[in-house]
Formats: sequence, structure tokens, C-alpha cells
Amino acid sequence: MRVGFTGTRDGLTLPQRDALREVLRALAPSVLAHGDCVGSDAAAHAVARELGVAVELHPPSIPALRAWCAMREGETVHEPLPYLLRNVHIVAASDVLVACPKEERGGPYRGGTWHTVTAARTERLRVVIVRPSGRVEDDQ
Repeated sequence: MRVGFTGTRDGLTLPQRDALREVLRALAPSVLAHGDCVGSDAAAHAVARELGVAVELHPPSIPALRAWCAMREGETVHEPLPYLLRNVHIVAASDVLVACPKEERGGPYRGGTWHTVTAARTERLRVVIVRPSGRVEDDQ
């Protein structure tokens, strides 16, 4: 299974990181595809490494907020794309999307995380949202 990831540049709360770890353990992905940005993408990358999950990067075309996550031999780094377009590419590369927004309730709001969630739902992908409190919402 290929899991896409999207989240806020503000990073993950500790409960969010712990819940993300459990969600990824349960999903047991072969690959985690993310956008290589500072904050949540970098944190998800670290969790994937901890769990032994391979990573695929879909970096943004503007490098200012890029995390430059370390890659291993055989892992894929795609050509940088504008933020919203690369979000669609993350969805296309995924069987399930995991989202870690900064909002505890509601959505979708404006911003890249919610743009990616909307794109995944449009493609009828399963979406798992991990809120800052660690609460997990699963579309399944």
C-alpha cells in the first residue's frame, strides 16, 4: 500500500506524532509519499524512517520551505512542482492519504493540507485525518 501524507508547516503536536505513528503501523505502507516541506512533512519522514517505510518525495518548486529530507538508494525524488500541483501528484501516487492539519475541528479550510484532502476525496481515496489532539478521523 502507498500512503500519501500532507500536513501543516507548523509541524506536529506530540499527540499528533504519536497517533501518526500508530496510523502508519496499522496501514503498514510500502511507501510514504510526501511534499518534503519543513514541519509536518519532515516529521512524517522521521516516523517513516523509524518504522522502516520507504519514502517518495514530491518537492515544491520554491525551495525556501523545503525540508531536504535525506533519501536512501532506490527511493524516488520527483521533479519540483508548484505547491498545489505537487499536492495532486501526491494524491495520484497514493492509495490512502493521511492528513495532519493544524485545526482541531472542521475543514476543509484554505491551504495546502486541505487542498490535498479535497483532491484525495475527489479521487475517492480513503482519507485519514490526525488532529492536533491525536484524534483520528477515518473516511473508511
